[in-house]
Amino acid sequence: MFVWMIRKRTGKAVETLWHGDWYAFTREYFEAEAQIYDRTKCDFIGHFDLLTKFNEGYKHFDETKDAYLEPAITAMHKLAALGIPFEINTGAMSRGYRSAPYPSAALLKELCACGGRILINSDSHSTDTIGYGFKQAQELAVACGFKSVCALKPGGGFREILLYKKTERKYTNSKFQP
Repeated sequence: MFVWMIRKRTGKAVETLWHGDWYAFTREYFEAEAQIYDRTKCDFIGHFDLLTKFNEGYKHFDETKDAYLEPAITAMHKLAALGIPFEINTGAMSRGYRSAPYPSAALLKELCACGGRILINSDSHSTDTIGYGFKQAQELAVACGFKSVCALKPGGGFREILLYKKTERKYTNSKFQP
C-alpha cells in the first residue's frame, strides 16, 4: 500500500509541479543532487538516481534520452570530482521494484570514465536481504569498467577491494565474493 501511495503521489507531483514533464522533474532532481555533498558532507552518494526506482521499463521517462542523461551526467561529474564513492544499490531488486541495480549501466560507464568510485549496497531493511544482488551488481560494475569497489572501514573512510571478472572467480552465492 505504501509503495502504491508513493508512486501515485510522485505522478501527481510531476503533473502538478512540472506540468507532466518528467524530464523537467529529472533535471531539477539532478540539479539538487549535484548539491548533496555541499549540503550534507556525505561519505558516499547513495540513491544517485532514486527517481528511477519505480521507472522499470521506462514507465514515466526514457533513461537513455539526452533529456535524462545530460543533467544526470552533469551532476555525476561534479560529485565524482570530489572523490566521493557512488552507491550501486540493489535494495529495489530485493523488494521486487526493479530487475537490475541502479544507477544504470550508461551512468556507471560514464562514472568509470570520469574516474569515479563505487560501493555496492543492498540497502537492506531486514537481515534476510543483506548482500542481496551483490553478484549482479559486481558483474555490472565489471562490465562498466570498474576494477575495484570501496568498502567502509571501521572508524571511517574506505578501502578498495579488487573486483574479479566472472571467468576469474567462481561465485558461490549472491553475496559479493572478493
